[in-house]
Order: sequence, then structure tokens, then C-alpha cells
Amino acid sequence: PLLRAGEASRNAVVAWFAALITGSQARTKSANMMDQGQGPQGFIHMLENAPVPLDMQMQMQIMKAQSSGFATSGLCVNSFWAILELVKPIKLAQVSTLEPFYLLREGDHDKEVIGGFIDEPRFGETSEVEATKAYAKSKGLLTDPSKFPTQIFWLAIRAFHVFCVPVMKENLCMVAAAGYFHTKNMAIMETAMGEHLVYEAILGSSAFLGDLGT
Repeated sequence: PLLRAGEASRNAVVAWFAALITGSQARTKSANMMDQGQGPQGFIHMLENAPVPLDMQMQMQIMKAQSSGFATSGLCVNSFWAILELVKPIKLAQVSTLEPFYLLREGDHDKEVIGGFIDEPRFGETSEVEATKAYAKSKGLLTDPSKFPTQIFWLAIRAFHVFCVPVMKENLCMVAAAGYFHTKNMAIMETAMGEHLVYEAILGSSAFLGDLGT
């Protein structure tokens, strides 16, 4: 209903998701991930030498999210799924209407959607970005107001990197830990397996995977 209420409502919905993504960018940093950026083997090694049990570490992770202001894993994956639902109506035939230079826009609302995405190393050096922006402006490609399909498309790409990838990495670590500690430490195995099953309730859902593959 909010999306059908008008442009102001659509912009507010997009801005809310954008603010959540921007506020959660810190969770992509190694220091804010359960495995400290070391992957499954590093996670297992950490658990073998950890002074506190896994369930307590997970509580500490939630407290860290609350104090730092980034979203928890559950909020991340559910928000990502909601964004995928908004992307769903964009058909393959409409792909050519999406703006390839959208990340170069400088309007206030567009900046909210883009966040710090354009500043990431994946887009090249600052000089290259500025040269591309100059080209887009010279061709009038940034003149008309951006449209909702373009905004939500680029928002989904941001959400995949900030919301989905860290959760998938955490799930992989939990699977590895559950297998490794199966005959070594039942408390860790049960906690890790329980977390994996919670993740899989969404990540393994046919509806979620269908939206992800759309």
C-alpha cells in the first residue's frame, strides 16, 4: 500500500531501507563478524581456544550490534528478502530501462540510496569515477529524475553485499563447526547446528531462493 500511495511514500520506503543498509555497513568488517574474517577454519580454531561458550559469544555479538547500531543477522536477512520482493516486478524486458550510471547521481534522495557504495574500491580509482561522471553528464544521462525500479535495483545490490553475504558466511561457519564438534563438544555442536537451522529456515527456503534467482 505504501508504494502505491505516491512518490513521497515510495521514496520514504526506499530511504528507510537505504538508511538500514548504510547503518549496517560496519557488519561487513572482519572485526564485526563471528569468524573475525578468518572463514570456517578460523572460526573452528577460535572456538577451540575461546574462553567463553559459543552461545555466550552469540549474545555478545547481539550486544555489539546494538551498541554499534548495525542490524542483527535476522533483521539483515529478512530485510534483504523484503527488498528482493520489491525487485521482483522488474521483468527481464525492463533491464534496458535501468540506469547504469545511477551510482553517479548527486541528488539528496539518490545519495541516500547509494550511500557509500560508489566509494568502494570495486568501482576503481577516484579519477576514473570522476571521468565516468563527466561522461554521463555530458551525455545528459543524469538529468531526468531517477525512477523507482532503478533505485530499488541498486539498493538490492547494496543489500546483497551488506545484508546477505555476511549471513551466508556465518551460516557456513556454523555448518563447519557443527560437523567438526559433533564428536568433540556437544554443547558447541548443538548451538552451531541450531543457528544453522535458523539460517536455513530462510536461506534454504524455496521462496527466498526463487526471489534471489529472479
